[in-house]
Amino acid sequence: MMIKDPDKRLQSVIESAVNVLREPAGKKYKTIEDIRCDNDQFLKDFHTGLYLLHVLTIRAIIDAEDNLLETGRDTKAARSSHKGWTRLRQLFRCINDAIVWIALRDEPALFIRRTCRKQPRGNLRDQNHDSIMKAMQHLFAGGEFLPIWNDATRCIDISDITLFSPRGISFLELKTGNVNEQILDMMGKTNSVEILSEFGAFFEKYGQKGIRQIERVIRQGDRSSKLIELSKHDNVFDPFLEVERCAITPDQPLERYDTELPPLFQDLRSRDFVALSIDNCLHVLALNRLRGVSIEKGRELVRQHLQDKICRPTSEEIDCREVILNLESSFDYPTAMPIMLRPWSSEDIAGICLGHTEVYFTFDVNAWGKHLRSARLAWSSKREGKKELNKPRDDRLFIVQDRIPQIVNQKGDRLSIGTQFLQIMICEGIRPASLAAYYERVFDR
Repeated sequence: MMIKDPDKRLQSVIESAVNVLREPAGKKYKTIEDIRCDNDQFLKDFHTGLYLLHVLTIRAIIDAEDNLLETGRDTKAARSSHKGWTRLRQLFRCINDAIVWIALRDEPALFIRRTCRKQPRGNLRDQNHDSIMKAMQHLFAGGEFLPIWNDATRCIDISDITLFSPRGISFLELKTGNVNEQILDMMGKTNSVEILSEFGAFFEKYGQKGIRQIERVIRQGDRSSKLIELSKHDNVFDPFLEVERCAITPDQPLERYDTELPPLFQDLRSRDFVALSIDNCLHVLALNRLRGVSIEKGRELVRQHLQDKICRPTSEEIDCREVILNLESSFDYPTAMPIMLRPWSSEDIAGICLGHTEVYFTFDVNAWGKHLRSARLAWSSKREGKKELNKPRDDRLFIVQDRIPQIVNQKGDRLSIGTQFLQIMICEGIRPASLAAYYERVFDR
């Protein structure tokens, strides 16, 4: 949907957020040498930039929630307003996701996909937000740590706060009061003498009740360490889902198509639409809604520049013309890479976030299969596809007309394609041909 922004205030907010995400520590760190000169100060500045942005987005989310309570849904205008504020709330959560991705640094996608449980989010206003903000300020400690309020994100749904520090990542459950504050203080100590001294004073003051609270924090820490362990290895057993988790880290960098889109967006500023085909199988259409492109015209452009580009299927292939994807849907995927991290101009990113630019894709699976060299593309039976449709939406494989696309190697081994394949291609800008080469290397192992 398109969010009206006549004074461009929202656009300015989003552009500023993107700029902070690109240089969290500020412009004074231009080279690796600048960072190495004072790495400790760089880390504090890095945490400070991200923390201040996080605090601003939390306030924006709460403001959106307050407006959602006021709008109601009795009239068409009220329903439209409600939808707009809901979109803005999700948009600010997405900015917080981007903060998490940047703070993780090494393989954030693997960490988030392994730890995210895709839990629904409640209102921040209902969660004693004043106490949580006070605890976060306490944990921030002038930049020593970076605390993230997890319910203000889409991608982290473990505990209340994720704490990034030079020693690693930890998850904290908050319980208000002086007891919890002193426990947090002890957790931040690194000197064993200081810890023992404070523990003795803590026991004298709070007795067994305080010890039970410490035990609770330790149990939470044990659970957190198990979750973090899930992101350290490709093949692990997930004790929470009770399933084997398997991931294969690419031995070669995956190629991206993101550099081809900025010129496209530049042209779009003075046109109704622009179109592009990537690897002859991923077709892209961008619409400029600010130029008054109607819904009817948009549908015709989708048909003409996306659906009509799909190759006519043979008797053994499936018609993929209905595989239409919208970049806007990435705001609803908690494990998707946030759009704020794409290497596009902050103006173009803001335009997509506000719905002023709409980007659609269609994926010709049959044409993609032609990029396979040592393997081939096949389709499952309808029975398998319909069985897959009985699963929760987030757990399903990729299905087209009740069939699942599969890759078959020379030995006859089959690998079914999941929806994460589409998420990586659409939300991370990975070239389809590069993904085909990756899957073939997986089979060759």
